[in-house]
Amino acid sequence: MQLQEKRLEYQALLDNQRPNQARLDGVQGDIRRLEALVADLNAQTTQAAEGENSLAELNAQLQMAQADVASREMLLQSALQQLEQTRMEANRQVRYLTTSVEPVAP
Repeated sequence: MQLQEKRLEYQALLDNQRPNQARLDGVQGDIRRLEALVADLNAQTTQAAEGENSLAELNAQLQMAQADVASREMLLQSALQQLEQTRMEANRQVRYLTTSVEPVAP
């Protein structure tokens, strides 16, 4: 935003018939510094420093990890449902396995 504002300011100064050269130089310097800052920020997001990952790579890894967590949560929910179904089935079968009367020894 600041870079766009400075470019507009520079163009407005050039629209004058006799622009103030000192102001033109100052605005041009601001534009150069802002462009260098933007280039530096772009480089930080796309290029990796020594021993580090770039922000783009970290973002991709984060998205893959989030997808992995989502799939693991689905597997966990499925396993919990199967556990509950197995527990209910075991409870049903316990009724048939209990002895209502103890057998008499011969």
